[in-house]
Amino acid sequence: MDKREITMKKRKKHGSLSREFPAPEVVKGIIIPAEVDEDFNAVSIMISTDQEEDILIADDAIGEELFEHMRETIKITGILRMTEEGDKIIAVTKYEILDNL
Repeated sequence: MDKREITMKKRKKHGSLSREFPAPEVVKGIIIPAEVDEDFNAVSIMISTDQEEDILIADDAIGEELFEHMRETIKITGILRMTEEGDKIIAVTKYEILDNL
């Protein structure tokens, strides 16, 4: 069996790319604290969307940047997943600060 045949078998085994690499989602809303410490400082954040849904923001480099935009209206693009607890969480790939109305 040559290398190409092995690669093709692996692809079939792992399924289609759409399941392995979900399409980015776009959500709009306001950045708010998800969890605060004893001094009421935000330790995690979420976006409260214009669809009345709260989505946690992943704790990564871009997520850290969003702490600077607390209570601002924002458009986020990213990969949406479910946590083990059943909450939605988004790994942000890009964002845009919108004019607050």
